Amino acid sequence: MPPDALPYFAYGSNMDPERFAERCPGHVELGPAWLPGHRAAFAGASRMWGGGVGTLHRHLGRPVPGILYQLTPSHWETLDRIEGHPHFYRRSRISVDGQLAWTYLLPEETRQNPPHPDYLAAVTAARSARGLPSEDWLAAEKRASLHTDARK
Repeated sequence: MPPDALPYFAYGSNMDPERFAERCPGHVELGPAWLPGHRAAFAGASRMWGGGVGTLHRHLGRPVPGILYQLTPSHWETLDRIEGHPHFYRRSRISVDGQLAWTYLLPEETRQNPPHPDYLAAVTAARSARGLPSEDWLAAEKRASLHTDARK
């Protein structure tokens, strides 16, 4: 199935309307959506940000809010390159609000790693732009920091 046949579910910094418009000009915003059975996490190591990046891990609890976008093939090429698919993030099919969509996830076994403060600010600003609280991402930052401290 070509990626452009399904919408894209953004849950982190790509929820920021201005940031996403720069990355994928001409995209169509479909509106908010919720992904059940997951929670926010920071993991991996981004060369661009200098710390962990946002991902979602399987977890029971409140659904993760995000935004659905309809993209063109060139948008997918851009996002695959930016997100490092398939070597860093992996484009994954998920079910949000009962419909299939694509999102980018790190493999679950990727080690938790706290984000750089600038990246955490970008994620919380994206959520704020959508009128969403940031408690789940702040809790994810704390979990990643505790996980890192435990390894020392």
